[in-house]
Amino acid sequence: MATSGHTTKAPQRAADEELAADMRAPLDAAITELQTGARAWSLLSLGQRRTLMQRLRVSTAAVAAEWADTAAMSKGLAPGHPLRGEEWLSGPYAALVALDAYADTLDALAAGRSPIEKARLGTAPGGRTVVHTSPLTATDRLLLSGYSTEVWLQPGVTAAEARRTAGLGQREPAASGGVGLVLGAGNITSIPYLDVLYELVAFNRVSILKVNPTQDAMVPIFERALAPLIEPGFLRIVRGGGDVGAYLTQHPSISHVHITGSEATFRAIVWGTGGAATRRRREGRPPAEGAHLGRARRCLAHHRGARIVVARRPALPGRAHRDDAPAQQRAQLHRRPGRADLGGLAAAAGVPA
Repeated sequence: MATSGHTTKAPQRAADEELAADMRAPLDAAITELQTGARAWSLLSLGQRRTLMQRLRVSTAAVAAEWADTAAMSKGLAPGHPLRGEEWLSGPYAALVALDAYADTLDALAAGRSPIEKARLGTAPGGRTVVHTSPLTATDRLLLSGYSTEVWLQPGVTAAEARRTAGLGQREPAASGGVGLVLGAGNITSIPYLDVLYELVAFNRVSILKVNPTQDAMVPIFERALAPLIEPGFLRIVRGGGDVGAYLTQHPSISHVHITGSEATFRAIVWGTGGAATRRRREGRPPAEGAHLGRARRCLAHHRGARIVVARRPALPGRAHRDDAPAQQRAQLHRRPGRADLGGLAAAAGVPA
C-alpha cells in the first residue's frame, strides 16, 4: 500500500472523540465479524462462489419490484410516471445483469476457460487492445438499442494476454483482500450493491457498506437482496453521516476504501479537513501513513458526480484493473446519430466508470 509524508495519530484520536462510544461499538463489532468472514470467503471454491451468485440472484429478484418502487418514490416519481422505468434499469436490472456476468466468470474459471473467451476483442489507437463489453446478449440489444461500450486495456496488453489472465481475484481465490469500506453513492441505487460485489469478486475483499443517508430507505431492501452475503459474514451494512464515515475510513482494521462521491469527499479522506488539511495538501504532506491516506489513494471509484452505472463488470486482466483502474481504462459510449436522448438507459448500458 503506497503511502508518503509525515505521520501523526491526531486524526485517529479526533475521529474517536467525535463519535460516541455507543456508536463505535457496533461498528467495531461489524468489522470483527467481517474479519472472520474474510477467512471464510478464502476457503470457498469457485463452484461454491458461483452458487452464491445464483442465490443472490434469487434474493435480489425477489425484491426487485420493491427496490424500483422505493427508489422512484424517494425521487418523487409517482406511480405511473414514465421516468420510473429508469429506476428499474439503474437499480435491480443492473444488479441482476452483474450477477449473471459474475456467475458466468466463475463458471468459466472453474472449468479452466477464460471468462472473456467469447468476447469480441479489437484494437484502439496506439495499438491498445479493446474488449467490447456490451451489448452481449439479445436483451442488451433490445433494452439498450443504440448503445455500446468497450474497455481499453493498458498499452502492451495483448489480446492473448487478456484472455489468459482475465479473472482478477478469482484466479487466486485463497488470497484474501481483507476488510474494505464501501462508501455508498447517493444517486443511483445499484451502485452500492455493485461496489460490494466488485470488491468481493475482483479482490476477495469483504465489505462494510456505509450507505449514503439519502438511501436509508433502501437499507431494508439491500439487507434482503444481499442476505446470502450477510449471513456468512461477507458483508455488513451500516447507516450514518459523515462522522461514521470518518471513523470507518480511519479504522485500523479497514484495508481499503472504495468511494463514489464528490471531489470534496475524496480530499477529506486523503488530506483531512480544515485549514490544516489545506496546508498538508499544498505541501504534499498527508496526515497519517498506513491509515486513511494509503487506503484512499487506492480508491477504485472516485466519481465526480457521475451517474453512470456499471451493469456489466468483466473480470479483465490484472494490468487493466489495478486499484487505479479509472486512470488506466477508457470506456466509450456510442450513441447512434439521430436518436433521442434516452436518459436513464445510459445508466444501464454497462459503461465502466
